[in-house]
Amino acid sequence: VLFRSVETFEEAVPLGGGPRVLLTTKGPYRSSDGTLLGTFGIARDISARKAQEQELAGNEERFRLAQEGARMGTWDRDLDTGETTWSAGLRELYGVGPDYPAGVAHFSELLDPDDRESVTRDLLRAYADGSDLEFECRIVRPDGGLRWLLCRSSTLKNEQGRPVRFLGVAVDITERKLAEEELARSEETLRLAQAVTGLGAWSWNIDTNELTWTPGLYEIAGLD
Repeated sequence: VLFRSVETFEEAVPLGGGPRVLLTTKGPYRSSDGTLLGTFGIARDISARKAQEQELAGNEERFRLAQEGARMGTWDRDLDTGETTWSAGLRELYGVGPDYPAGVAHFSELLDPDDRESVTRDLLRAYADGSDLEFECRIVRPDGGLRWLLCRSSTLKNEQGRPVRFLGVAVDITERKLAEEELARSEETLRLAQAVTGLGAWSWNIDTNELTWTPGLYEIAGLD
């Protein structure tokens, strides 16, 4: 094949030790008067690099699937440039697409109004002083859905001890929070029922030999 212009491309070539991937540059070879005489070619074996790229892609896909299964996501903020990256899993939690901008200001827009001021303040303080952070918060997704998140972050420092990156992970704990709220409602309903009817209750943990009384039973027994 005669090439009339210089082209660079990757090609798989079967060799004795197995297929190899080459980064090849080919182009026309001409005489001094411009007559096309043939084609020159330069090839570099990039098989190792391609294998690493494929392994990295596989690892990234496995990590993406793990985040989806665990209902979690991650973020990475470069403290020098101010650039923040959200993982696909985090965007799924937030209910936003790949075009939604990342960063504290845009995360703040998703926060429940009752959590917005305190969470934003704590995040900015952690960015400024390089401290680790853990908090629970509520977000309101663009579709109106409410989610509870448990967020943890830590700071990476350079050799001089200066914070350079802020890494974080967020986990959806909505089901746990709803279960806690339902349990609290049930306990309050039981307490009110016991107060109205003058009843009390107790429980005994056989393994620990621990005996627990409800407030109603303390009141019946005349104990504080």
